[in-house]
Amino acid sequence: MATAKDPRDEGVGPSTAESLTDPPDLSVRVGTDLLGLVVQQWANGIRVLAVDGELDALTAPLLGACLREQFADNPVHLILDLQTVRFLGSSGLNCLLEARESAQQLPGMHLHLAGVATRAVARPLEVTGL
Repeated sequence: MATAKDPRDEGVGPSTAESLTDPPDLSVRVGTDLLGLVVQQWANGIRVLAVDGELDALTAPLLGACLREQFADNPVHLILDLQTVRFLGSSGLNCLLEARESAQQLPGMHLHLAGVATRAVARPLEVTGL
């Protein structure tokens, strides 16, 4: 009886060392007591920027700088994971708007927001109509 071939055996898709559950870390880490940022390269052209902590007037500039670095590398997809954001203030919202505008200026660039179901993120987005 024939068995289905695993695409990893063909050199297609992630190898067992690079499964989707364990993406290679780009070692881009920015951290303060209030905000942590980690960038991971999931696949060619797909990056995830995980944001952990509070996005306010003090920390939004750190996120903005990290986003500009990612835009400079011009990934096809940049996923901004906000699942562990505990506070999203007006400066953080402004940073997200600037990121959207920057992404729209880059041909072929797609910015995605993930983890927006938490109350800390969903409520400010709802209230502002974003």
